[in-house]
Amino acid sequence: MSETEQQEVSPNPDSRPAPKFRTLNGIAGLMLWAGVIIVLMKMWNAAEKDSQTEKQPPPPATSPDSETPPKRTVITIPRKPVRDFSFTDSNGEQITNADLLGKQWVICFIFTRCAGPCPRVSSKMATLQDAFTGDELQLVTLTVDPEYDDSEALTKYAELFRADLARWTFLTGDQTSIYSLIRDEFHMPVKEVTGEDRKPGYEVIHTTNVIHVDEKGFIRGKYNSLVDDDMVRLRKAIRKRLDEIESSTETESSQPEDDSSK
Repeated sequence: MSETEQQEVSPNPDSRPAPKFRTLNGIAGLMLWAGVIIVLMKMWNAAEKDSQTEKQPPPPATSPDSETPPKRTVITIPRKPVRDFSFTDSNGEQITNADLLGKQWVICFIFTRCAGPCPRVSSKMATLQDAFTGDELQLVTLTVDPEYDDSEALTKYAELFRADLARWTFLTGDQTSIYSLIRDEFHMPVKEVTGEDRKPGYEVIHTTNVIHVDEKGFIRGKYNSLVDDDMVRLRKAIRKRLDEIESSTETESSQPEDDSSK
């Protein structure tokens, strides 16, 4: 047999790849590329979600206060004149609300043996006395411990704060009447401490507010004497009312006389 015939009968096995092996390689390649594509798609989706999240504005910050604002206790003082009262001043004379009509007045509530805020309240009243040197304003101090604070005790207390008794009145009287006036007319708290809770210098629980009353006996407002801003507002309110009174007086005096009754 010739070499040509031998080559045709016995071809080189390396020149013909096995069909099954090629098929397996193809499938494996497709699976690999499919896996790569799936991974790339997942990465793209994740990046897209992150991008959308970054574009969205953050939710507004909330707090318990913004959702449920704290409740404020508002004391509404009825618009009416202070009722009649009669107490005893440091000179032993009777003073009624009628004696205070015709000028603005500011009243505070203290007691002379107080170891709490009373001296500070009285100091603020003394500052008011210095701020208004005329007779346009009357200061009134009403004790909440009348059994101890008689006229003599009030006189000594007034001297401590250089009170001008012509412009600053110190009052005492019956406890029931005093407490009723403070609670019902000025709408302020006051309570005598009894039992084991009663300590020297802390015999009475009371307000540090002062009350502004106009020349007609109407309550104009309340101010915390221990808050500087409040006392500034009080002085402004007093001066504003003085300007209103002066303006009203000038208007009335400028009105022509009515001759129809002549």
